[in-house]
Amino acid sequence: MDEDATLAAVAQRLADLLDLDHPPPERVAAAVLADPLYAHHLMTCKASPAFLRVLLANPPEMDTAPLHGNGRLVASAAKTLFRWAKAGFALVDDGTFTTRLAVCRACPDLVAPDGRLAYQILERVAPSDDERICRLCGCVAAKKARLPTENCPAPDAADPAVSRWGEPM
Repeated sequence: MDEDATLAAVAQRLADLLDLDHPPPERVAAAVLADPLYAHHLMTCKASPAFLRVLLANPPEMDTAPLHGNGRLVASAAKTLFRWAKAGFALVDDGTFTTRLAVCRACPDLVAPDGRLAYQILERVAPSDDERICRLCGCVAAKKARLPTENCPAPDAADPAVSRWGEPM
């Protein structure tokens, strides 16, 4: 089972255990796996919806970004390129791009690339002013935000049916 499927399964199991209508964001699942005390606090607050909402909205900070290996990054990029080609290589309008990028730039999951070969190649092939990556999906945020076929991987804290970009998940 790959990392995404594992986090999705943990998130679904958390939803079942905590009687949630929707699975929590995968960053909550990752925090539960990394921090047993956080998992304990979630279970303790199950009967207190207000406290549970606060805990779910504020998982502990993870010290390191999840590893996105070069193989996984290349496979993801190939799938993205295929979807984009099927869409006729269209780009979102400037307003959508600006809105998406502003959300990304305000996100705590936006980090500097870690020097992996895939990022070095991408920077040489398609340089941009902002090469920071999303810790959740591994994508270069400024490039991903331009593509109409892509979406933010994180659900909005107020409405898990839409991404942080405000688009349907």
